[in-house]
Amino acid sequence: MVEFYRHPDAEDFHTSFGGDTFTTAAMAARMGASSGYGTLLGEDIFTDFLFNRMSATGVDLGGCKKVPGANGIYFITVDAKGERSFQYYRSGSAASRLASQDFTDADLAASRLIYTSGITSALSGSSAALVTSMLTRARAKQRLTAYDLNFRARLWSADDCISHFRGLIDQVKILFLSEDDIPILTASLGQGSAAGNHQISQASIANLIQHCWSRGLAEVIVRLGPRCAWVGDKTSGQIFHQASLPVQAVDTTGAGDTFNGTYLACRIKHQRSVQDSARWAAAAAALQVTRSGSVAGLPTLKEVEEAYRLLQPHP
Repeated sequence: MVEFYRHPDAEDFHTSFGGDTFTTAAMAARMGASSGYGTLLGEDIFTDFLFNRMSATGVDLGGCKKVPGANGIYFITVDAKGERSFQYYRSGSAASRLASQDFTDADLAASRLIYTSGITSALSGSSAALVTSMLTRARAKQRLTAYDLNFRARLWSADDCISHFRGLIDQVKILFLSEDDIPILTASLGQGSAAGNHQISQASIANLIQHCWSRGLAEVIVRLGPRCAWVGDKTSGQIFHQASLPVQAVDTTGAGDTFNGTYLACRIKHQRSVQDSARWAAAAAALQVTRSGSVAGLPTLKEVEEAYRLLQPHP
């Protein structure tokens, strides 16, 4: 998507690009992974800008197709604490017309891991069907699958998100979610309702992760913003808290996606443990919030290495 970003002390917007799944793919590439991306790019005044900027990240765009129509646009404003406000214009965009036929057997054959998110699922009915088909086919071919719940009430209802994820959960091996997504996951697992107040504690998160394990998920990462994340690894049976670095947040845009991309690159490309991958991911996300923009704010591998050394390993 085309991104227009405004600094807290500025009047004008800066033009960039972003999107949750692409930011994840771009960060994985920064970490040395071979990363590819598939979407529909609208043939409008932003087409060349998007394609050229996306190509410069090192992500393989062989799965991207140019089609008639417009690209999605979003505006970001950030307050003095680095917290974001978004305004989206993507209804009817080219990407919202994604459908099952846009993910081919060749795409699957070339991939060790398939990653997508709830935002892709929410774009349209055909896009939701694509996500279901893609993950189901990937698991049938013994590929790893990862999904970020990333619920956005502006895109679809909680009930629609829950219904969709209930049909997906058995196809997902690595699950990411934010603290705000916990009610959606709880309801998807049949452990309660998404409505009302949810008391979130170490015990409740551990219980939720264990329920995920019982459904076949192998790794569950619950991101907590500046408190970083709780991580559950079914193989070892460990549930642990991953701390973050103390930083001054400038813009939290893309922090979760940066975490995801780093974590997946460490697990798949570098074959690091769950604990070590979470430590690398925490370092990268901490750096991301100290600068502006989503893809524009991604840290380099060298920067992440330096920040990683400052984080104490989990005991």
